This record gives sequence, structure tokens and C-alpha cells, in this order.
Amino acid sequence: MTRRNDSSSSSSFRPVVAGSHYVYSAYYDDRETTTTDAGRGVVRVIAVLRAAESAAAAALTPRAPAPALFCHVDMLSSGDWSLASVLMALVWTSRYYSAPLHYYEMCENHGKDYGGWILTCPLPRAVHRPPCRVLVSASETVDPSTAVSLPVFSTKPTARPHSAPIKFVYTRHGLMR
Repeated sequence: MTRRNDSSSSSSFRPVVAGSHYVYSAYYDDRETTTTDAGRGVVRVIAVLRAAESAAAAALTPRAPAPALFCHVDMLSSGDWSLASVLMALVWTSRYYSAPLHYYEMCENHGKDYGGWILTCPLPRAVHRPPCRVLVSASETVDPSTAVSLPVFSTKPTARPHSAPIKFVYTRHGLMR
């Protein structure tokens, strides 16, 4: 039996809600987005979702597909053992911070049955570095055995600034990689 959070299928769309909600990847975005998110960053999830209503109705009144999705951040797995993160885990009586995802519809959906979406997971103020993983589910309460686990990638370059990600070497025999 393959678990939904099995990392071996990380390079494909994975169902959160069978037949309607699929997630692909997650990345940490530390740009300031709103005054409520200032300074802490967010995790963005790339998803394909089934339209909530008919294409004609969606063109008139666009809204996020149902059911709502939630992100869950493990407060104790990031190695960030700050007093605030430990206290938050104790107060919530759970090691997971859960929040509803915010939906942003990509421009190229054109009223089709399925469309591309960017889902934003707000991070709690106690998180001082990006989480390694987020769990995505259709439930406000987390069940790690059924939620989809996504590794969180960074948008910051690991190489020197202004360096090419791939080095090309030119020889008299042609281009080598």
C-alpha cells in the first residue's frame, strides 16, 4: 500500500481530494506579501484544482474550488527550538500549526474544468526559518498518515550570485557540459 505522503512520488501531481484537488510542489517565498505576513514569509503550493462550478458561472463569479484545503506545519521538526515555537506547540496541544490555504487562480485557466492555482500557506510568527515540509489536506485537523507531504524548496540560489547554474566548457571538439 502506498501512503499519500510517500516522497517517492514527489515529481508528480498527488491527489489531496481524489478527482478534484492535486498538488505538485511547494516553495518558500520570503517576499513581503501583506502587512500580516511581513517578515515571516509564506509557503506557496502549486496545484491543479477542479472548477467549483460551470465555466460560464465561474467567469461571472470566480471563487475558489471546494472543499477548502489546509496546510499543516510541523512546529518541532524544523530544528527551530525557539521558546515561542515550543510554547505554541504546548498551547495548541499539537505539534502542528494548521491554517486554511489562500487561493490564487492562474490567468490561463480560461474556464476549463481543471485549472492551475497557487495556494498560499501563511506561516506562524514563531517560525524563524522555512519548514522542511508542509502537509496538505482537506481537513482542518492533521492526520500525517493521510495528508500529502510536500518538501519545501527554496527560491534562493545556492550558487554565487550572477553565476550560471550549469557550467559549459568550450573545447576545440565542441561544447561539453
